[in-house]
Amino acid sequence: MMLSLRTNLKSLFLLTFFVAIYNAAWTQINVRAERPNTRYELGETANFRVTGAANGAVSYQIKYTLVDTLPLLASGTAQVVNGMANIAYAATEPVYLTCKIVQNRDTAHAGASFSVEKLQPLEAEPADFDAFWTVQKAAVRAVPMDVRLTYIRTSAYANVFSFDIAITEGKRTYGYLVVPIGVSPTYPAMILMPSYGAIANVVTDDVAVAERAGVISVFLSPHNNPPNVAAAVDDYLVAGLANPQNYYIKSVLLGAVKTIDYLQTRPDFNGQVGTMGISQGGALSALIAGIDTRISLLACAYPSFSHQVALKYSKPACFPYAYNTAYNQSITRENILSTVKYYDPIYALKRFKGVSYNVTSLKDFVCPPQPVSIAFNQIKGQKITECVFNNQHIEGPDEFFNSSIKNSIYAFFRRHFPACRKAPWPFNPTTLGYVIEAGKDTILAKNVLKLSGFVGVNDTATASFPVKWQKISGLGDVVFSDSTNRNTTATFYQVGEYRLRLYAYDYTQVTNNKYFVLSNDIVVTVNSIPTNATLTPNTLSNVELFPNPVNDLLTIRINNNDGNSEIKIYDVLGRIKLLTTTKTPEITLSINHLEKGAYLIDIKNGASTITKKFIKE
Repeated sequence: MMLSLRTNLKSLFLLTFFVAIYNAAWTQINVRAERPNTRYELGETANFRVTGAANGAVSYQIKYTLVDTLPLLASGTAQVVNGMANIAYAATEPVYLTCKIVQNRDTAHAGASFSVEKLQPLEAEPADFDAFWTVQKAAVRAVPMDVRLTYIRTSAYANVFSFDIAITEGKRTYGYLVVPIGVSPTYPAMILMPSYGAIANVVTDDVAVAERAGVISVFLSPHNNPPNVAAAVDDYLVAGLANPQNYYIKSVLLGAVKTIDYLQTRPDFNGQVGTMGISQGGALSALIAGIDTRISLLACAYPSFSHQVALKYSKPACFPYAYNTAYNQSITRENILSTVKYYDPIYALKRFKGVSYNVTSLKDFVCPPQPVSIAFNQIKGQKITECVFNNQHIEGPDEFFNSSIKNSIYAFFRRHFPACRKAPWPFNPTTLGYVIEAGKDTILAKNVLKLSGFVGVNDTATASFPVKWQKISGLGDVVFSDSTNRNTTATFYQVGEYRLRLYAYDYTQVTNNKYFVLSNDIVVTVNSIPTNATLTPNTLSNVELFPNPVNDLLTIRINNNDGNSEIKIYDVLGRIKLLTTTKTPEITLSINHLEKGAYLIDIKNGASTITKKFIKE
């Protein structure tokens, strides 16, 4: 019998606490990635620098997360000379990883990442994902509007109410509603989704968001009873796993839909609505942002539920680790995964078209950075992603709580919800935070487009952030005259629709153990290729795969390899299984992690791509 979800989570939190106490008491050694920003690309080698160690051997493990039961990526010992040692690791696929070192009773950890913008889901979404949620939303909107609003108190800058509202299946959604006073006749609204917990008062009537952001803030309870009453179901995240129609979280999301319906009836609501949350609240915010098109702004930190299918492939997933909660014989793991896919942020966020502010942490093992980043990689709109080096899961990001930080979510609110610039709390700064714009969606009659990206802070352009352009989707090749320049030229070699993404990186805060990635997309439709265009250069005249069929080691021989070649293996459904690069004409890859079946392999060099097929036996 498995431990309950609540017990598992409490155990993780206690483990985090005792690990911190242990390290504070004993740790003398230290390890850090050689690069202050901890970022590497495939084909590069990460070097972890060990300092403060005694001469002799130090053992190390390269693993996915700080604490997990997943297979190790590498392990061994390094020799310490004059208190220093080096541990080198080259990843073969996009990944976040942790290097753990141990010497005697001393332990230390450091994180790093490889080409994480390329991380993608391992399985496809349910074919009826949209149809499922269309039916659910229609059902809740068919329920007559039945709202009970109760005045609680008035703070210096807001009125506070409790409320409950009828939804489907005879249930009601409960929460608190806080309305700013004394600034404007109408306000945007922010739906604050709840963190994990079955105890009473998981959500409170806090006034900070309403007063400092200048929004109508709605704190939704995750349970079908008043916030000051404990949940009737203790382990609610396993309730109803046998069927997506019965899963416990469905009512929370439908409560958010009905709450937005109610807000639209209020004369003090200006029509703009966003959502925010941390952990479970981050997941619920991501889900409702993808399900309800009225939401145009998302603030999401450490979202749980993300990439639940990953454990099936021995990769990290977020809490509640549904694949491992097959707690009785009547519910199989595949049954569980088929349910939670309707509640996984990676599929919902593909549908979100608004702006977002997202946070992940290298040392979060409850919601590890890899599944969290897979979720964030699905977002196509203007996006800010903060990567924190040292926060563990119980440590929320400062930018979500401290409105005086110049790049906090409050600056993000002010930029995208102009009414927030008149928040009633008088001590707010006036900063508007980051902005990145890739340009307007374009239809091309030819095959060449001049791109002009804008990256700035507080509407002032900054040239200090490194940038890169990248093709996200599209059948043909795209060649950038300079992919690291805001202003560049893109040449397309096949008609069709393409999605290009502009990235910018703010590493100015790496000394504070964080950095920021900004991104924005542009969609380009190429209607024709001129007959006199420069054809795609063909640097890859021949590629050989052997053996084929193959059991464990696949050798790829690339004739006329000119510089780096990118190698991508994917299954017949288009799911990426391995991504790496090579500078040599021959490379041997381990494919033990692949299931039996047919696979495709793309080898790309410059603007030329060759596709081959192989069979894994």
